[in-house]
Amino acid sequence: MNIEDFHKIIKNALNKGPSAYDFINKESINCGEKNQFCKDLAALLNQIKVAYECTKKLSEGNLNINCSKTNFFAMPAKNLQSNLNHLTWQAQQISDGDYNHKVSFLGDFSEAFNKMTESLKEKEALGKKLVEVLEEKATTDSLTKIANRSKFNEILTYEMQRAERYQNGLSLIMFDIDHFKKINDTYGHIKGDETLKRLAEIVENNIRKPDFFAR
Repeated sequence: MNIEDFHKIIKNALNKGPSAYDFINKESINCGEKNQFCKDLAALLNQIKVAYECTKKLSEGNLNINCSKTNFFAMPAKNLQSNLNHLTWQAQQISDGDYNHKVSFLGDFSEAFNKMTESLKEKEALGKKLVEVLEEKATTDSLTKIANRSKFNEILTYEMQRAERYQNGLSLIMFDIDHFKKINDTYGHIKGDETLKRLAEIVENNIRKPDFFAR
């Protein structure tokens, strides 16, 4: 095998890719005094082929590659595999609601990934706040800001069940404002609303912490 043959083999390999390496292996090469060189060339091309196959699998989303640590050409692929495995784990944590993970090892992708995480975190916080606001509106009297009838029914049902379970007593007090209609008729509905709000404040400030007050 002369230099032209080597040139042809290498050129063919570069043009056709790893498939051209298949006929270059230690078992099939036998060229006399150049035999060791041929074997070394075959080993080199084989390492390149393995590195190519590892990189190809990674490009297809397959993270289960097995490249030798002694393969110099496969070292970047091994490093990328490690980073992508860690990134996959981080993505799983984020999907479970842990938004404290940051990526710093993938250049521009890291910045985009971190921005996405921050955006998800902000949207979840906004969603929780919206749920709290809607829940408050659904259970609060809009005028007096105390619990409404719906919340009262919920709490009363719970307290009655608890009293029955533990064989404890339960106190329920109901009251209204005598002649409240006269306040509205005489001073107007705005003053009537102010009277209700002031009454609610007085009651709220004079009941115990375990007591529940609703309209």
